Amino acid sequence: MKTSVVETPNYQELHNLFERAFNEILHDETGYFEGELNQDKLSDWFDLDEMLKYLPYGKLIEARDDNDTLIGAVFIAKQNPMSWPDGHKAELFIIGILPGTQNKGVGSTMLAECEAQAKLFGAESVIINAHSMQPQLHKFYEKNGYKRMGELVDYYANGNAVFFSKSL
Repeated sequence: MKTSVVETPNYQELHNLFERAFNEILHDETGYFEGELNQDKLSDWFDLDEMLKYLPYGKLIEARDDNDTLIGAVFIAKQNPMSWPDGHKAELFIIGILPGTQNKGVGSTMLAECEAQAKLFGAESVIINAHSMQPQLHKFYEKNGYKRMGELVDYYANGNAVFFSKSL
């Protein structure tokens, strides 16, 4: 596996990866979202077009396997460029790992690359949030050194968000 920062991503390839990763969450064996989800497509949760407009303030990192197949992508950026001097925080906006390649170190490798890129643009910490009904994702972030900061009620249209932070 190799990771790289991508300036001009293949939109369709990136969309397909995030869509497949999102669908895996919706239909995973845990059933966390069963009966709870009132947003059933990626665009209800995340706007890929807006992310691409925000590329100047961050980095899109892709992971590819030995066959050059996209197996993961993550976007990290300055949390808010208008208030950047006050906080120097980076935010991980989205991470997607291709189903079937999870639990093989791809996500941890990509988080480490995000942190390295965030340091390069001056971040002193990284903030991440995850839906409260994704405890497996919470464990993943904690395993990678992120500390739980708290929970915002009704952050999402269908539930709460748990926030995590890591000093760089």
